[in-house]
Amino acid sequence: MGPVSHETIFTLYGGQFDELFAYTLQNRLRNRHQSKLCSMFINSHWLKTDKFKEVHVRISVDTKIYAVIGDPIAQSLSPQLHNGLLKATGVDGLYLPIGVKSEDLEKLVAGFRLLNFGGFNITKPHKMAIMKFLDRLDPLAEKIGAVNTVVYRNGEMVGYNTDGFGFIKSIEEKIADLPKEKLTILILGCGGAVKSVAMALADWGIKKVIIANRTVAKAE
Repeated sequence: MGPVSHETIFTLYGGQFDELFAYTLQNRLRNRHQSKLCSMFINSHWLKTDKFKEVHVRISVDTKIYAVIGDPIAQSLSPQLHNGLLKATGVDGLYLPIGVKSEDLEKLVAGFRLLNFGGFNITKPHKMAIMKFLDRLDPLAEKIGAVNTVVYRNGEMVGYNTDGFGFIKSIEEKIADLPKEKLTILILGCGGAVKSVAMALADWGIKKVIIANRTVAKAE
């Protein structure tokens, strides 16, 4: 499989590639077993070639910068995946890993504004703390109480939570013929994304979600 065209990406993202690139791309890659798009990239011959592993990015004054922030951040595969996709799709962008301590989070966000970053992703431990430094929250992210993606556009930083969105994309075609309001979804375990998934399912129209966990207190 050769590099996927910009038009293919645009179609798979429902026509939102340019507007919500930072919002959707990270989630669909991190949930690699839950997304058809991610599965296509992860399993493709192209991703396993040296062309992808050794991405050379040409930077200009027009290059849009993105990042993933966390503490620690060295373990993240996001920069390799995102920079490979940016190059393959012809997007003039650069995706950076940035480690930041909690006490420096506000300063970093101010720096992103100054440098006109296109957006950034958030991993532990900053998914809750980041919220107070943003201009606005997507309604679902506000309900969940955590943000993993920020889009910066027209001077406004908007926070999203895309964990649940990736899960829904993995099942929507499989249950397309079933009435959502009559379904019961069982979630096993209470990992970090469970609240996001449960809230997204409810927002999607699922009336009953059961969470089963060894520790009752954590499930509650």
